Amino acid sequence: MISPAQVLAQVVDITKPRFPFPTHICVDANVLYFVFYQSFQQLGAVGGRVPWQYQTRAYPAWISNALKKGTKLFTTPVVMGEFVQLTEYAELEAFWLSDPTTPSGSKFSPLDRKDARYKYWSHLPTIRHHATTLIASARKIVDLLPKLRSESDEMDQAMAQWGGSAGDFADALLVANGKLVRFLDILSDDADLLTFDGITVHTANRNAIHAALTAGKLVN
Repeated sequence: MISPAQVLAQVVDITKPRFPFPTHICVDANVLYFVFYQSFQQLGAVGGRVPWQYQTRAYPAWISNALKKGTKLFTTPVVMGEFVQLTEYAELEAFWLSDPTTPSGSKFSPLDRKDARYKYWSHLPTIRHHATTLIASARKIVDLLPKLRSESDEMDQAMAQWGGSAGDFADALLVANGKLVRFLDILSDDADLLTFDGITVHTANRNAIHAALTAGKLVN
């Protein structure tokens, strides 16, 4: 769990929208998942892991209001790839939990995710068609950020961001590409983004908001 001492970013609590909507914002994979994936009810019905209620309420509502205010949404191909992966995992988990051969009470582990692609090979085209449809829906309102000047420069800039943070490399790529075009606002439920300096994270994550408040980094 993030501590106040690790919070470097400015933080906006999107559940209390007193802060003006930014003109541009970068969107993380978890938010894309909460907003665009539409089968959580079916996943929950078989015992799968589903988001918290605040995640499926706060982020879609914020994006809807932001679009009405003229905010432009952006992300990276890597983040879109993470969104695809989250979608595929959810679909595979539903098949796995519904399978009579799955031991009762089992949890869908990372190893199961890998094996499930082969076990449910015949279902992969349907799963991936669904993911492709979701990506197409997301692309209607979320544009891709321009790349850095070269792949080498992108790697160097992302490594520099990653080295001083607790985020993963995909987070660092999103931050690096956002900073390139001065889009310094990021919408995410991931507290890891708070460990990047020079950005503003818009979130409904209560642990992240509390840490930011304690650190004196909460904007509103």
